[in-house]
Amino acid sequence: MSNGKQRLSSRLIIPLISISMILLAACSASPNPVPTEVAVALPTLTPEPVETSEIVIAPTADEIVDPTPTTEAAIQDDPAKPLIENGIALFEATDLEGALQAFNDAVAANPTSAEAYYQRGRVYIEMEDLANAVVDLNQAILINANYAEAFNARGKAYMQYEQYDQAVADFNAAIGLKPDFDGAYNNRALAYFNKVDPDKALEDANQAISMDPGAAEFYVTRGLIYGMQENYDLAIEDFTKAIELKPDYAKAFANRAVAYAASAKLTQGLADINQAITLTPDQAIYYLYRGMMYLQNNEQQNGINDLRKVLDLSNDEELRQEATDWLTSIGVAP
Repeated sequence: MSNGKQRLSSRLIIPLISISMILLAACSASPNPVPTEVAVALPTLTPEPVETSEIVIAPTADEIVDPTPTTEAAIQDDPAKPLIENGIALFEATDLEGALQAFNDAVAANPTSAEAYYQRGRVYIEMEDLANAVVDLNQAILINANYAEAFNARGKAYMQYEQYDQAVADFNAAIGLKPDFDGAYNNRALAYFNKVDPDKALEDANQAISMDPGAAEFYVTRGLIYGMQENYDLAIEDFTKAIELKPDYAKAFANRAVAYAASAKLTQGLADINQAITLTPDQAIYYLYRGMMYLQNNEQQNGINDLRKVLDLSNDEELRQEATDWLTSIGVAP
């Protein structure tokens, strides 16, 4: 398989934060033409890669000088404060453009507000504008070297750049500043996962779950790690727990579908990927993998329909090529 297909085949599994994210390439075999039955290489449990250019490594915690402490009175008088509060409300309502404008106004109102830069950096991450995200998070950290949340957010951006060592360094800094930061442990687990260090990843995932056993995304992270270890029974248990905690968690259903398929339980896998599609019907990647599962289950017409659905939904060149290759492999025109 080409490197492009390796990375594409990993894209079913997308951890939180929220992704979001999901960054390590999975390995599956290329489709081979056969007249009737198709042996489909099902994806392994890995998150989605993000294609980006390299960025300049930002200063680490040790390289940043502590700023002058901010007084409570100064915080109360901060002209950026109401703008930041408005931006957070817009962000939580998924109005990213509105949130971005609010945080632009906050930065203009107070160019020394670390929170304004941090919050704008979060919006940029959500908008997949990683270069601007890192610039803003650098500035937040330069203003406030003790800003654990900014280190954590910058680590997430580095993960999307596939700069995992730098991501781990930022998560280390976040945890050092805030030892009870469960989200940073979860994110560091994902960074170690992408560095193919399942032992360290599992240790951090366990720590995150012990801190917040009600966080559905933490179980998805640990399920991914168990999947890397090919311990699919435990992976399924964790994805099931995530679904119990968050019944509309499409990514948990998608991950469990892959774990079932990897365990030769295609009936359960198809049921889960169907549910993932019901919850998020515009996710073309889910149709790709359901199509692959249908072909594995000798349901060729259903597989063809799903692969063509990928072409209808997606403008992603790699995704479209993957669907086209599968169709061509069974002698069907795209």
